[in-house]
Amino acid sequence: MQVVIFSLCFAIWCRWDLNRFCERINRQVFQDYQFLRGNIETFSHFKQHSRLKPKSMPWAKSIWWLFPLFAFIHENPIVAFLWMLLYFLALLDSYYYLTDSRYIAVIFVLSLLQPIPQIDTLIFTICFFTGLTLLLLLFRRTESFGMGDSLLFIAVSPLFSVTEMLQVILFACLFGLFFALTVFCKTQQKIDRLPFIPFISLAVVFVL
Repeated sequence: MQVVIFSLCFAIWCRWDLNRFCERINRQVFQDYQFLRGNIETFSHFKQHSRLKPKSMPWAKSIWWLFPLFAFIHENPIVAFLWMLLYFLALLDSYYYLTDSRYIAVIFVLSLLQPIPQIDTLIFTICFFTGLTLLLLLFRRTESFGMGDSLLFIAVSPLFSVTEMLQVILFACLFGLFFALTVFCKTQQKIDRLPFIPFISLAVVFVL
């Protein structure tokens, strides 16, 4: 019962944080911009010209019943909380193509709190995505794979063995590919930007 109550409280927090996400990110960028360029405009003027605008998020309403459901069906409260965090990050990426490093850090801490964290998998995942990022930058000269995606893979890696982690990566790619092909078959249009965190989250839940 306490876990369900906590899930409702966390749902309230997530809904509030979703509503203020654009404001918070715009303010952070504005402060960095002012630091580099000096005090040359007001925040209201900066926000008016920012591409990051609040969006209608109908799927965000699902946290009111999904979070208590996660708490109810899972015996381990830490894993239930992990599912909530993954779903929240999936919502952010789906609507804004952005993530929040604070929640990824919480996921990483939760992963390390497991009875036997797989440190060898953590080291492997760090090396894997560092190498992948360098190769993509070398051959494509652009960041084809989001930094937030890499950080999330690294954050959940202590939960899995190396073999299981490879399965998570494979399933995430397959889920994303299936989604992109489905959209293309229905609309005959390619997806320019694919939010990948929803597929990472789905793969983590699938393998876990």
